[in-house]
Amino acid sequence: MANSPETSAQGSSAPLQRGKACLNCRRRKMKCDGARPVCSQCQRAGRDEDCEYADGGRTRTQILQDTIAELEARIEELENPGHTTSVTLHDPHAPQMRAHPSSSPTQGQNLPVASTSGQASRQLQFYAQSPTQFEQGIAAAPGWWEYDEPPTHIARALIELFLPNTAQFGFFLNTTRFLSATVIMSTLGQENRPLPALMTSVYLIGVHLSTSPEVKQHEGAFLSRLRHQLAIVPAGLQPNQVMQAIQAEVVLASYLFRVGNIVEARYHSSAAVSLVLGYRLHKIRSAEMDVNALGGEFVVTLPPPQDVIEEGERINGFWITMVMDKEWAAALGMPATAGNDDMIDTPFPWNERAYEQNLVPIGNLYSRTVQKFLSGDTTNPLGGEAPCVQATILFERASQFTFRQLVAHADYLSLDARIDEVRQIVFSLETLQMLQANLRLYLPTCTLLYLSTMKLHSRFISENTVALAKCLTAANDLVVLLQRAREAQSLPASGIMGTLCYLASQEIIRYLTIIPTLPPARRPRNFSRDMVVAMLTTTMVALEAFGADSSLTVSQLAELRNAFPGTP
Repeated sequence: MANSPETSAQGSSAPLQRGKACLNCRRRKMKCDGARPVCSQCQRAGRDEDCEYADGGRTRTQILQDTIAELEARIEELENPGHTTSVTLHDPHAPQMRAHPSSSPTQGQNLPVASTSGQASRQLQFYAQSPTQFEQGIAAAPGWWEYDEPPTHIARALIELFLPNTAQFGFFLNTTRFLSATVIMSTLGQENRPLPALMTSVYLIGVHLSTSPEVKQHEGAFLSRLRHQLAIVPAGLQPNQVMQAIQAEVVLASYLFRVGNIVEARYHSSAAVSLVLGYRLHKIRSAEMDVNALGGEFVVTLPPPQDVIEEGERINGFWITMVMDKEWAAALGMPATAGNDDMIDTPFPWNERAYEQNLVPIGNLYSRTVQKFLSGDTTNPLGGEAPCVQATILFERASQFTFRQLVAHADYLSLDARIDEVRQIVFSLETLQMLQANLRLYLPTCTLLYLSTMKLHSRFISENTVALAKCLTAANDLVVLLQRAREAQSLPASGIMGTLCYLASQEIIRYLTIIPTLPPARRPRNFSRDMVVAMLTTTMVALEAFGADSSLTVSQLAELRNAFPGTP
């Protein structure tokens, strides 16, 4: 190993003062040259870890731990831009605490609690760059888009563009650990870096979201590279690389849905579904016996997770993949890739912070998660991300009712009750406060719930005044929500939100077509025609906002304007 500048500076110096040797040489009573991060004696002995000194000097591992803490602070700053946290200054002479890694569990049901770094030691400057600095950095790196790994300063800027938008692109990996891996990537060498396809997927989104023409013009180059990398992902991946491969497929599919490339998006969404099912992520904490394994069938599974955070990545990765598959299948009127919900035992997901703070139930086993939810069973704890998943399940089921020739009245009433229950949970006081604070995050969930009601009752509006009233009320509530989002400037480009607004517009046009044909006594009294037309205008304006730069949106708007002339 080549000596660092600090090592060479001390390598030929006079004997160290008493007490200046590293702790390992002192224990072994050996002459130490005091080189850092690893002295010559420990280097020759092949020690993997940096040397530790009693004089308060900080090893590379300790520096890396501080960098991770800084990254956490940066994440907090990006997630809560209006919230200022106190800053604790680092005392270079204070004794350092060594972290002890938790042992690997023998079973997935009882995991070590997650450990995370504490408050940041200083304001993070690792990723933060002004637009001017970014432009200057690009100018100083000609051909940067042609490299598999962009120059460090450009890579960091692209990651920073991605971080505030992780939810829009189905990012389920723990953000702190992901950023830590990017630090390790540049610190400890190629063999420790994340899967290339994962990094390229993040860079692609950063380029896509950039407002700089100098950056955005290379979007196609990153898209081509990501396609190639996913096509040649090697076999025999490590467990963390399996999750990274799934993550890259999800991010790419989300991007392709967003820009309107539906066919290829469905391909990559299906690839992600195949991976989560192939690695049996639908059986996390399953109480059911593995029938495939008992039958002698070869089953590929991941080893037990190392801790709660890693298990949370697997749970959330499974559900985010399933949500994307189900949302788009229902929206496009197609069957989902994973059609059998009976086989899902994995519990509903929690948010990232709950896993980090060990707020999730430990040791519980689960079975038939979706079926029990639909039947009204509440034994499965309602995690922070559960309402979004449940809203997607309800939307899929309500959409399926539209195409059924025969509908059992009991099933219809049961689904209607589930939709109302989840909506009450989402709009409870505590959740409503979170909704107001982060409207962008909750917007898809609320939209799915309103649209579920509209879809479920739509086929009965010609015969049933209660069904018509429910549809119009849900449409009006959705419009109020979209107007609030627009006023809060929370209408970011979003493939699924644009398509949901398109579906809502279709339903409203249907109401406008059917209502004039009803007898006067059965026409809605609380919703005039002008009010319903105003609803349509709002959903179409939202569709245009959500579907910016999407060819799919252009065709959807053209279809709606043709169906109801005079709309914006």
